[in-house]
Amino acid sequence: MSEPPLQKIERLFHDAARLDPTQRSAFLDAHCGGDLELKKAVEELLAHDSEDQQTEGFLESPIVRRDAETSVVIPNQTQIAGVSAPPEFPGENAIAGYQLLERLGYGGMGVVYRARQLGLNRTVALKMLLTGSHITPEHLERFRNEAATLARLHHPNIVQIYEVGEWQGRPYFAMEYVPGPSLAQRLNGLPQSPSYTARMIEVVARAIHTVHRHGIIHRDLKPANILFAFDPWEQDENKDFRHLRSGETLTPKITDFGVAKDVASTRDLTQTGQTMGTPAYMAPEQAQGKADRVGPTADVYALGAILYELLTGRAPFAAATSAEVFSRLLTEEPLSPARLVPKLARDLETICLKCLEKDPAKRYATALELAEDLHSYQIGRPIKARPMRVVERAWRWCRRQPLAAASLTTVAILLVALITTILVYDAKLRDALAQSQQTAEEERQHLVQLDIQIGVRDLDEGNALRALLRFSDALNLDQGDARLEAPHRSRIARILRQSPELLELGFYDQPVIQSRIAKDGSWAVTAAADGTVQIWNVETGRAAGPALTHNSPVDRAEFSRDGHLLATATQDGNVHIWDVATGRKVVPSVQMGGKVRRMVFQTDRGLLVQRADYAVQSWDMANRKLASPSGLPQQAPRYSAVSENGNSVFALDASGVGHIVNISTGTATKLPSEGVRVRDRVELSPDGRWLGLVDLNHQVWLWDATKGAWLGEPLRHTRPVACICFSPDGRRVLTASEDGTAEVWEVGRSQSPISLPHHDPAIEYAQFSIDGRRFLTVSGDKMLRVWDAITGKALTPCLSHDNHFGHAQFGADGRQLLVVESPGYLRMWRLSERAAESEQVEERQPSELALMAQVLSGHHIDESGLVSQLTAEDLRTAWARVRQAQLSSKR
Repeated sequence: MSEPPLQKIERLFHDAARLDPTQRSAFLDAHCGGDLELKKAVEELLAHDSEDQQTEGFLESPIVRRDAETSVVIPNQTQIAGVSAPPEFPGENAIAGYQLLERLGYGGMGVVYRARQLGLNRTVALKMLLTGSHITPEHLERFRNEAATLARLHHPNIVQIYEVGEWQGRPYFAMEYVPGPSLAQRLNGLPQSPSYTARMIEVVARAIHTVHRHGIIHRDLKPANILFAFDPWEQDENKDFRHLRSGETLTPKITDFGVAKDVASTRDLTQTGQTMGTPAYMAPEQAQGKADRVGPTADVYALGAILYELLTGRAPFAAATSAEVFSRLLTEEPLSPARLVPKLARDLETICLKCLEKDPAKRYATALELAEDLHSYQIGRPIKARPMRVVERAWRWCRRQPLAAASLTTVAILLVALITTILVYDAKLRDALAQSQQTAEEERQHLVQLDIQIGVRDLDEGNALRALLRFSDALNLDQGDARLEAPHRSRIARILRQSPELLELGFYDQPVIQSRIAKDGSWAVTAAADGTVQIWNVETGRAAGPALTHNSPVDRAEFSRDGHLLATATQDGNVHIWDVATGRKVVPSVQMGGKVRRMVFQTDRGLLVQRADYAVQSWDMANRKLASPSGLPQQAPRYSAVSENGNSVFALDASGVGHIVNISTGTATKLPSEGVRVRDRVELSPDGRWLGLVDLNHQVWLWDATKGAWLGEPLRHTRPVACICFSPDGRRVLTASEDGTAEVWEVGRSQSPISLPHHDPAIEYAQFSIDGRRFLTVSGDKMLRVWDAITGKALTPCLSHDNHFGHAQFGADGRQLLVVESPGYLRMWRLSERAAESEQVEERQPSELALMAQVLSGHHIDESGLVSQLTAEDLRTAWARVRQAQLSSKR
């Protein structure tokens, strides 16, 4: 009788599986119509389904299933499932020529020993059939077939056979001993590294190609049958295949040729309709028992299934039972591995899916072609396989789901009919819409003019933010007409082009006492009231490591000139030196005898410290010595100042006489006491050449330390001087008075100073950029302004803040600004590249404009001064994000 159709067997199996076991026999008698082979096939499926759901013997005949129990292929496995008692150990020297060392594994029909081949003094794995009535001629033939197959194969990635023999009527063969684990033992259900996966499958594929060239088809390739010549994970049990270093060499070994097919042989160990292999890795033609169609492409399919599992951590058709695996294998396409591993390379996905084609003709014709494509992927060369086209995928889906395809076709027809109806009605409405277009256009033009008029009025009143929104509304109304858009974009560009970009907006639980940016612009540091100091990477805006902790609040923090070291001073008078890169202390801390007012690195080995009582000390870190610089007055100074390069110190003694000391030479110079009565406000230029002093008449006198003489006439103010600030090169000095006036002077030149616009209230703090081209001022109204040092023009809108400034400093390139507010706000700004080319801007523009630049920084201002790709909705969204950031920071 011919073999029953596979679809009918599957249908009867699923129907019977839903019934109570006591009802199944009667159901099969009624539906099989006397077909005993059909009934037997369904009963065998039901029997398999009632066994362990994870068995790999699904759809195998009893003979094949018993043979699978004899296959012990994992040398380190201590027991094969299904055998409760191990066979008796025959004795160490029972088999001539071999010393049996230990039993590695056993099954229902066979056992494997680790043995030493005495003649060649090498360790081997000795596989032997057991005795018993359950050993059939088919088992003996299959055992001999495996030995004969291995004997024909000589390849570094195939387990080698050494000798075939017989002991007490039990055949055995000695083969290569592979101490490592199987691939299945090490996967743990986790996706593996694509690069190492491709490399290993390439090696296995080349070995299988050698097998095929000898006319042999393995038919049971799976992770359990791939062993490693060593255990790459033996140093770390938690290490998986993804973490192999590039220098480690994997040597996979293919084993278990018990069900292999010899193409040249006239006799196959299986019969037509008999299923051999493991369901999760077998090809569809192999699962259907079509032995005549099982060729090299069946092994290519198995390699694709192993590749799929290595990439995704699961088999192509994962299911709870073998019956479900079998059903999905025959009726479904595998889920693309890229769906499970989103970043998987497209070429590797294509290679894997080509191996898993259900039609053998569409797979790689040989394992060598698969290996070559895997090699091409690894070296970045184009692969030969091409991904499946969308049309082909759709056609396959329609063939698998005819009912759903018919439903979609019906829906498409109805949709076309609906669209046709809509178009007819649309034609009727066009006439009515055309009549209203003229009225709508007139209303649009009226709204545009209204938005422009209101925006100009808002700009005249100093509210640039509202003007910006009005101008963008007008732009939105004229969107699409380049001629009309140009003036709107020009208005918006004039407002935005000078707005700096907010790189970072943060809030700290503790008040920030001080902050600094390293001179090279790479690092920033913030010192908080809780004694923690955090180093930040300026480029990324992220913390560079854990916070540096102190036993007392930190008053001061200062970077060395190269940015490698950081000095911190706590309120208890201790000074600590840290390595910025590692966050570790370089030398033990030193007690300065009082709170520290200022610290300056002289070199990487020396630190100049000014205490709160104006005493100045020099700390030699290399020799760990603390001393007062030579040349300073013996008595405690009434006032002192230290230059930024740490090479000059000014000290005002108790009698009111000033002294300038060169630290490197130890020479001291007294200032003339006649004519200039110095107040307690003195500033040294960064290079120590110039000294600025304020007398009782609110005049600023400049002393040239290199010549030891006063420089010309004093810089005059009518009210007390609130601020003196030198540029880094000493060419300019900024002086500001309490009456709100501020001027920038060219040192040593008689030309008139540059007067800044009136500040109300007065400037409290100022600082030049490192290149001296820009300077910032901070006034009592919590406004920060950035100016051009040459022209005196404002380069940015006023940056107003909600809290008092604690500190503001330029970065290395003069475009970065670090601003710290009390109690714990931190802002990092980047100035616009075109700021220096801009015209004078309205001083009272709100700081929200600058904050909005963070959101709008991607919009381009072209050479003609027009803003491109910007709509009113962009600006409204930006404004909402700004308000949210402000509220979050306040919380």
